[in-house]
Amino acid sequence: MRIFFRLTLAAAFVAFAAATASAQVTETLTINAAVSARASITLGVASVDFADADPDNFPNINASAAVSVTAKSRTSQGNAVTLTIEAPDLTEVGGGTIAASQISWVANGDLAGGTLSNAAVTLVSSTNSGQRTGDMAFVLINSWAYAVGAYSTTVTYTLSAP
Repeated sequence: MRIFFRLTLAAAFVAFAAATASAQVTETLTINAAVSARASITLGVASVDFADADPDNFPNINASAAVSVTAKSRTSQGNAVTLTIEAPDLTEVGGGTIAASQISWVANGDLAGGTLSNAAVTLVSSTNSGQRTGDMAFVLINSWAYAVGAYSTTVTYTLSAP
């Protein structure tokens, strides 16, 4: 009986020691990410053209292609995001001008339609980070009053996301 008691006592001691001998350690890791404000504009084409046409038969001339616009912005939560468009009047070498306001556009997607101006016209007014897309189909009001020539202007798109 003594041997049995000693073996039982020894087995209990080994089981107790094994149960209390386990250990656990934890460590933490800090992960940091730097996210800065960013803005990007992509236009599907670099230029559009308006073909010559008789103003009586074609009072409005559609541009040669629609312009797809993708505006991506990253800003602080709740901050305004604005995409604008503006252009000076169209000019030609002989001094003739066509007012920028003679060009308008129909838009889809996230973009608003409007009329070109020497001052900024809003295409998108939103908040928060994201991507805004759409297509712009430009139209020129045709007129007998325009002087003969090859006219051009540069349109500026500005994306603001503070």
